[in-house]
Amino acid sequence: MSIFESDYFSQPEYKALELCAVDDGSNIGIGRRDTGNHIKRIQDALQVIMNVDLSSEYGTFRQKTAEAVRAYKESKTPPIRQPWQTGPDDPIVGKRTIKALDLDMLSRERNAPPPPPPKPANPKFNLLLYFSGFVDPGGEDITNETPGDGFWMLAPMRAMTLQPVSRNVFRAWQGSLMVDKGIEAAAAFIQEDVDEDRAAKVIVYGFSAGGSNALDLGRKLEQLNEGRKGSKPLLKIDLLVTVDAAERTDRPRKIDRRVAGSIVKNVNYFQKRGAPSGGARGDLHIPVPSTTSDRTPQVVNIDKSKEVDFFDRHSQHGQIEKVTVPNATADMLAELAE
Repeated sequence: MSIFESDYFSQPEYKALELCAVDDGSNIGIGRRDTGNHIKRIQDALQVIMNVDLSSEYGTFRQKTAEAVRAYKESKTPPIRQPWQTGPDDPIVGKRTIKALDLDMLSRERNAPPPPPPKPANPKFNLLLYFSGFVDPGGEDITNETPGDGFWMLAPMRAMTLQPVSRNVFRAWQGSLMVDKGIEAAAAFIQEDVDEDRAAKVIVYGFSAGGSNALDLGRKLEQLNEGRKGSKPLLKIDLLVTVDAAERTDRPRKIDRRVAGSIVKNVNYFQKRGAPSGGARGDLHIPVPSTTSDRTPQVVNIDKSKEVDFFDRHSQHGQIEKVTVPNATADMLAELAE
């Protein structure tokens, strides 16, 4: 059991201080047990009580520490002196001085305000983003709701939102005429949740033109990361699942199948026999090293040509998403389980 009352001095490693408190021959001062961790303990207490800076001789009892000890002893009522003394005592730490320091530190411990309650961590959500290939002149933005049964192409994400594995936030963008709006909104959605420390996993699914949009989203995040390096967490997509990523019908162009460095992993399902017009069919995706981190995306290309029902060559492109729903759902669940 410690002879001291304060938690500050009641530490077993400071045997020199315990001796000082009970033995007149174990005083501490210049030339008297004047180096070690016990000196740091005295100095730290003096710095708190007397508001002095002793960092230049931290761990050693030298002139500044001696002056702080003398000032401390004179500050007490009555001053800490020998009965016969009429002026300041020697600048040493003896039984009365170490006891006074102990009681002062005890007082501070008792009167210290309670520590503030820990700031609750923001709840973490998995962000599930969907880009459809459905051509709808009006477009639709589904926000934070499980999609209805009326739109079968949302089946993979609908399956995900019903899984009790974790908390998920769902966003979907449908309709080719709101593509650019969807990409910008998705990037802002990810950025806000990352900055607020709410994002756990970010999973993006894109079918047909939606696959092209999802690849564009990766490039948008990589562009935003240029301004975030060294100051904010980099934006990323933990898993991108693409199914027969194809050109957009609203803005025909050759699809850029490079996978940006903001994408950790891309599982790419495709089949090489699609509708005869519009280029509605997938192909191999190519990883591109990040320009803002040391990441190179992991790309898994899976040719599903032999599994698609080719009873109607005009429906092959639509059939592949139905075929890959179980695969895509399993991919996303596996990512959340990691």
